[in-house]
Amino acid sequence: MTYVTGSDLDVEKGGKVKITRRTFNNLIDNWAFSGHPDIHTQVEALVQRMEDMFERNVQADEDDDDDDDDDYEHKESKPASSSTTPNTGSSSIRSYNIQPDARTYTKAIYALAKSSAPDAGERAQSILLKMMHLYESKQNVLAKPNAHTYAGALQAMSEDPYQAQQLLQQLVMIYEDNPNDKDFQPTDRCFHEVIHAFAKIGKAREAEETLNTMVSLYRSQNPMYAELRPNRVNFNAVIHGWANSGEQGAAERSEEILARMEQLYNDGLSEDAKPNVKDYNAVIDAWSKSGLEEAGDKAEQILDRMQELYDQTGDINLKPNVRSYNSAINAWAKSRTKDSPERAERLLLKLKELYDVERQLDLQPDIHSFASVVNAWARSLAYGKAERAQKIYKYMMELYQAGNRQVRPNIVIYNSIMNACAYTNGDDMLEQRRAIEIASETFRDIEQSPFCHPDPITYGTFLKVIATQMPAGEAREKAVEAVFRKCCKDGQVSEMVLRQFQSCATSEQCLKFLGNSGPDIVSVEVLPAEWRRNVIERKTHSYNTSLRKKAA
Repeated sequence: MTYVTGSDLDVEKGGKVKITRRTFNNLIDNWAFSGHPDIHTQVEALVQRMEDMFERNVQADEDDDDDDDDDYEHKESKPASSSTTPNTGSSSIRSYNIQPDARTYTKAIYALAKSSAPDAGERAQSILLKMMHLYESKQNVLAKPNAHTYAGALQAMSEDPYQAQQLLQQLVMIYEDNPNDKDFQPTDRCFHEVIHAFAKIGKAREAEETLNTMVSLYRSQNPMYAELRPNRVNFNAVIHGWANSGEQGAAERSEEILARMEQLYNDGLSEDAKPNVKDYNAVIDAWSKSGLEEAGDKAEQILDRMQELYDQTGDINLKPNVRSYNSAINAWAKSRTKDSPERAERLLLKLKELYDVERQLDLQPDIHSFASVVNAWARSLAYGKAERAQKIYKYMMELYQAGNRQVRPNIVIYNSIMNACAYTNGDDMLEQRRAIEIASETFRDIEQSPFCHPDPITYGTFLKVIATQMPAGEAREKAVEAVFRKCCKDGQVSEMVLRQFQSCATSEQCLKFLGNSGPDIVSVEVLPAEWRRNVIERKTHSYNTSLRKKAA
């Protein structure tokens, strides 16, 4: 499959097709953006074909020169090599100016970066080394690489940031050895590719060190690096890296990075480093992921600072948005302080007021706003938390029925209510009874919902509610059996459901449903396939986790 457009080929008089370097460059571009799984081999084949065609042109010229040694007049009238017809197998095709240049090779490298080839980085580096060899040996002076070429190779090496880091260091050394050659002047894009590569696998410390090198070079006042101006994209990648690193002190580091951005901008050193709402949101998100007791307070302080800066400057890029509020609400939900759920709910009501009363139409609460508050109640130790969680859900449903389609319920919010019921304080019989009632009502709501269906988490959590809120006896046994039967019928028996069933079912029930080895079954794989036919297990071993292990 090729992606040729009419502009790729020019037709000469007489119907001959004219193939130029531009023809191949366009083809490489088409492959790069095709999404085809075979991008790398197709692009490399195109480059190889260009090189072969050029060599044939050169060889044809040499052969013609040998034949014409004794015919001076004929030699003088012979066309230039750039218009020689190569032996392509078709007399209707003629090649002109076909030698690959830096742009050709660079396009091939960027195509590799977009490919799914596991060795894209090695392939890109191989092309880069070839370019350097061709240029330095004067075999092809047009192949001289530049900083844009290096940026593409660094992007292709994103799976191995340490290798990318070494290549960036090589570029800096080449430039310092040849300060007058601006082709090798490192750009912010070069540094960003390495920063991003480290950040995306949670290597925030290495990402920040790369950023520090960039900032130091820029602030050195060395005219060589006057254009290496750090920008907010570079800083934002490091902030996200810390937020996703899971390291102790990550949230504090994220906030320090934000402060450095503000300092660079306020000192007039980099207009491009001016933080905007995305950067402030990233730091709020870092606090929400920290799980620290002070996370809610810290997140809300940043939210207030954003509002203060917007009020002072009128800069729309600093105005808090729904995501700002949602992240701060989520930070309260995960902070586990005694007043966390009330503070989360207070922020939700403030968001609703800004939308309803002040008519800030960009601040309409969405499903994430409500789900985080429900989760805050579910995670708390508050008395009556199941009731409070259900109350938030019912308020959300009123808004949905009134026309706010941003709060359409999903299985996540239902499961959060079930979770609040499962972990209700077990010392109060009235509280326990109410938790069971709310869990049953929630399950009925899910079954009647046109938007979602019970999933393994729903069933597993419902069994947990029965185990923690119902005393042992006939009623409990009937409830366990009814829920498990329905789960089997729906094909939603997962590992979690199996564990919960084994923990709350009687030995007779285990024998009845699971056979003689019921209590000892360690995997759903030995159960009937029909019972688990609709299970979509959540991936606990993520792509980023794999990358972190590879880099460790």
